[in-house]
Amino acid sequence: MTQTYDIAIAGAGPAGLACALSLAKRGWRVAVIDPALARRWQHLPSMDAKSP
Repeated sequence: MTQTYDIAIAGAGPAGLACALSLAKRGWRVAVIDPALARRWQHLPSMDAKSP
């Protein structure tokens, strides 16, 4: 299933979330992408990760 958005906002800090909330209240489909989450998940082992 493919989801489409009207806008993507990079960063889930105060400004990014305020912008996303404001646009969502006006009916926009908003995707918030936070690079910090991607960095945190990068170090988590996956199901197929092998021990070093």
